[in-house]
Amino acid sequence: MEGLRNPQESNTLLPLGKEQDRYSKGNILRSEKIYGKGFQSPGAEDGFQETLLNYMPSDHGSNYLEIGSGLGGAAIHLATKYSKTVLGVDIAPAMIELASQTASERNISQHVKFLYGDIFSVDGTFDVIYSKDALMYEENKEKVFHKCFELLKETGFLCISDFGRGKTSTEFQDYIEFSGYDLRSFAEYCCAIEQARFRLIKAIDVSDVALKYLQRDLHTYIERQTDRSLENHSDTHHIIERWERKIRFIESNQLTQYVFIAQKY
Repeated sequence: MEGLRNPQESNTLLPLGKEQDRYSKGNILRSEKIYGKGFQSPGAEDGFQETLLNYMPSDHGSNYLEIGSGLGGAAIHLATKYSKTVLGVDIAPAMIELASQTASERNISQHVKFLYGDIFSVDGTFDVIYSKDALMYEENKEKVFHKCFELLKETGFLCISDFGRGKTSTEFQDYIEFSGYDLRSFAEYCCAIEQARFRLIKAIDVSDVALKYLQRDLHTYIERQTDRSLENHSDTHHIIERWERKIRFIESNQLTQYVFIAQKY
């Protein structure tokens, strides 16, 4: 298992917005209630499978790095079902704490580890580097992809699923700025990966799949509100309003989701 340097010594790129608020343990656990156990992105394990894992090379090595590992659901899935060794890195200490606790409870700490840091604090080489819905906060994607190129073994793969932008409106632009997102168009995202010297193998718009899981997650969450002990009224209203807005933006082709599979050569 590869290690990390001290993140304080790295060229750390933090997401935009109020990081301390976004990554507080309370907000993380609140988001998990709608996303699903171990996940901070739509569809939980099913969403990871359909919007990224189905496109990833299944037989290319066993040493994986996850950028933005969150609560560890994807890494744990790869370790337990596909016998991969995974290092997950995340800039939120609360994420690392919760994910590491889950790995320990599942007795798989020898195969999957979660360490505090970012891509620039990682040492070693990997067969596959992947990220699910984490780079939407990263404003210097070009620099991230260049670092990924350095960390990958020869013929290694970079596998990204991320949100992007299609059409635009004043409301959507305000939403992006308030959320601290850095969203790229399909062409801009392709260009950023290719500028890092990767050979782009697949570039796919999977917005319809993202929409399906956003709708499913929201429906499940609303049904669970019959147990009023789960959330207070203001939290419930906030979560539902935010998910409905995401759904509306995808339906109007403003918010999009892409999958990119690229290879080092």
